[in-house]
Amino acid sequence: MPAPIENSSGGDSLPTTHDRCADLELEDGAVVIYDTKNHNAWIQSDDAVELSVLA
Repeated sequence: MPAPIENSSGGDSLPTTHDRCADLELEDGAVVIYDTKNHNAWIQSDDAVELSVLA
């Protein structure tokens, strides 16, 4: 998994910590990205795509 994107200096969002993000691909192909130190912080998607596909 690539390192998380650094936040802008505008302060619009909380800072990220590179060593806290992890991902898990489920058997059905869904992907969960989560904070390894805060079990309440996670997001799940049905699909994952490379950033280069979105450009």
